[in-house]
Formats: sequence, C-alpha cells, structure tokens
Amino acid sequence: MYDECLIYKIFVPNEIVQYYFPNYLIAYKENNLLNYQRRIYFFSSSNSTRIPFDDYIDQNSNWISLKSFLQILLREPNSQIRYSFVLLDNYLIFIRVPYLLPKSFHPLCKHITISSRSQYVRFAGEIWCDEFKQIYVNNNSGTYRPSDVLIQSIIEFFSYLLPKKQFYGISYRINALPPMRERIL
Repeated sequence: MYDECLIYKIFVPNEIVQYYFPNYLIAYKENNLLNYQRRIYFFSSSNSTRIPFDDYIDQNSNWISLKSFLQILLREPNSQIRYSFVLLDNYLIFIRVPYLLPKSFHPLCKHITISSRSQYVRFAGEIWCDEFKQIYVNNNSGTYRPSDVLIQSIIEFFSYLLPKKQFYGISYRINALPPMRERIL
C-alpha cells in the first residue's frame, strides 16, 4: 500500500552533524493552542497514537549512502517529485512524498512522522531534482520550522558529505510548490 513512499536512511557521524547544526529545532515550538494539542498528541507516553505507517517506517527503511540516494533522486528529474527529510543526531532520513497516490497519503510523509515523533531535530525540509538535474533543498517544515539562515548550513553540510555535487537552497517562502497543507486541500 505504501510502495510509493520509499524510505532511505543515511548514517552521518554525530560530530559532523553537531559541527554544522550545533542547535536543535524544537517541534511545535510556537505557543498556541493548536501546537499545544499537537504536543500532547504526538509526544504522549502512550503508544495509542502510533499508526500502522509508523511501523512501516521503522521496518522498511533502507540504509544507503548519500551518494546512492542522490543517484536515485537524479533518476526522476521532476520538480514535482519531492522527498521530505529530517536530519537527526546521527542520520538523515528521506521519504518520497507520494506523487501518484491520493493526497490523503501526504500527511504520512510529514516530518514529525518520519522523525519517529522526535521532539528535537537538527534540520527538516525537502529535496528534489529539477529537469536540469540540479538538486534543490528547502526548509519546508511546519513542524520544526528551520529558519532561512539554516538553508546555507544544510547546503554546506551536503557539500561536505559530497564535495563533487552542487546543491541549491531555496526558502520555502519562495518555493515552487505550496506548503504541504495547501497541496492536500
């Protein structure tokens, strides 16, 4: 059922992650009623909020290198095909946002879901390859809300891991696709 939601994990030494991202991003940081409800729902100690897709992520992640992941990404040069990703303390996790499945599957690729409901991450955003095989990264995450300043850090981070590849950063505010919430409605 989730075949289009491919998941890839990439190990990254913690020292490298800390060098480029010394601070954590906090989930649902803004103090408002909606975020308060989200914090209760996602971070309750009960497992009653887990859904079958959580188990799918835990059991079906493919551990590969970043170079291998980019080879997969470059096979689909289409700016409509995106991967959501999260950088945690010692790994990256990427999930392909469904392109052909109904839009009701898109919430399954939210950053809070692919981070295994982590309260703290180092970065969250999207990555894609355009028609010219240029690789773009943005900071589109309503959960963790990375600032535009961190786009340069993620570009430097990826460039350090793969110095021969060129990465381009773009703020979600000027991104070609609207935020995921607007894509769902």
